[in-house]
This record gives sequence, C-alpha cells and structure tokens, in this order.
Amino acid sequence: MGIFFTNNPNFYLLKGLEIICGIAILGGYYKRLAMVILAPIVVNILLFHVFLAPAGLPMAIVLTGLLAYLAYTEREE
Repeated sequence: MGIFFTNNPNFYLLKGLEIICGIAILGGYYKRLAMVILAPIVVNILLFHVFLAPAGLPMAIVLTGLLAYLAYTEREE
C-alpha cells in the first residue's frame, strides 16, 4: 500500500486537484467543472475499494453517493 503514497508526483497532482475542486464546490465557483474533474477520481476510489481494499468500501460508497446527489441537485431543468 505504501507504494501509492511514496514520492509520487501524480499523488501530489491528485491531492491538489481534490483540494482545488473542493474549494470550488464549497465556494460556489465552477461547481459543474469541479464535479466533472472529481467524478473519475471518485469512481477510481470506489473501484479501488471494491477490488483491492474492501475495508474502506462504506466510505467510498458514501463519497460516491454525495457526488451523485450534488450532480443531481446541480442539473439544469
């Protein structure tokens, strides 16, 4: 598991994107763009916990549900 977090520049890029998108969603700026960027990250988290680390699956399901709810509330009518 440690291989995912040791001096990997992609890890820092991913965490930076998550923080920037989280601030954008909380601040109300570019919510839809932030959700489009976060969607593949959340799906990746969900699939990681489904296939490799099932202990974290409940949190991944909650995270996926929250993003789906936010996408549902932000849709155009």
